Amino acid sequence: MKIITLETVSLISVDAIVRTITDYLLSINQRCDRLLIICEDVTRSTPIDLFFSQLLAFINRSLSPEITVIFALGTHRPMTETEMLNKLGISPTEAEQINLLNHNAFDDSHLVEIGVIDGVTVKLNRVMMNQDVVMCLGSVFPHRVVGFSGGTKYLCPGIANQAIIDYTHWKSNLFPTEEIMAKVDNPIRDILAQVGELATQAFPATFVSVNFVTLPTGIVDVFVGDLQSSYRQAAALSAKLFLKTVEPCDKLLAIVDDKSADFWQAAKAVYNCADMVRDGGTLVVRG
Repeated sequence: MKIITLETVSLISVDAIVRTITDYLLSINQRCDRLLIICEDVTRSTPIDLFFSQLLAFINRSLSPEITVIFALGTHRPMTETEMLNKLGISPTEAEQINLLNHNAFDDSHLVEIGVIDGVTVKLNRVMMNQDVVMCLGSVFPHRVVGFSGGTKYLCPGIANQAIIDYTHWKSNLFPTEEIMAKVDNPIRDILAQVGELATQAFPATFVSVNFVTLPTGIVDVFVGDLQSSYRQAAALSAKLFLKTVEPCDKLLAIVDDKSADFWQAAKAVYNCADMVRDGGTLVVRG
C-alpha cells in the first residue's frame, strides 16, 4: 500500500497575514467609507477564524468603514448565524460592528444585471452597489470546474445568479479533466475573467483579491492584489504543493475532509483521483 500525502512546509503567522492584507489596503490610498468582504463559505477550509478578528480590529481602527461580509455561497445552502460567527472567529459583540449576509443566487430581488456572456445573463448580488472597496477572501486549490479556485471565483459562482453558475459548471464538462484541472488559464477561467471585467465596469469600487494557499495544517502564504495577479501567484504555489505524480493503481481510497456537506461536494475526490485508477479498478471515497 502506498500513501500519498502533502509535504510539510512552514506556515505564515497570523501577524504576517494581517500585515500583508492591511499594508495593501493602506497602499491603494482609496476612500473606504464602505467595505464589502466577499468570504468563502462554511464548505471551504481556509481558517479565516485565526486572523479575522485581528483584521477587523485594524480596519475599524485605521479606516472606520461600514463593513459588510457576504458569504460566497454560489448555490450552496445558507449559513446559520452560528456558522458565520465560527467561520470568522468573532464574537456576537464583534458581529454587531458588521453586516453579515448570505448570498442568494435564486432571488432576482437580491441581484443586479451587469452584462451578458455567451448569451447568458450575468447578475451579481446587489450589495456590490455603492461600495468603495470590495475584498475577496479565500484559498486557491486545484479545481475541476475552473482550474484553480480563488480570484474571480468569489464573484462567480460566489455571488452570481444561478444561470451563469449553471452555465460555467455545464461548460466545464465539455472539456476533459486535463484541460481544466490545475490550469491557470482555461475556457472556464476565461468566463470568470469576463465576469470580473463586467463587475469592475459596473461597480465604482476598488477590487482587492486576497488569495491564500492552505494546507490541512494551516495557511502557508497569502497573496494580495487585483483580481488576476494575486490569483496567479497563489496558483503557482498551490500547484507546487498539491500536484503529485502518481502511478496508476487498481484500488484507491480517497479521504475527504469534513467541509464537504454532501456527495455533490465530496465528488471532488472522484475528479481528483479517477485518472489514477486503472480501468476496472476501484475508487472508494470516505468522508
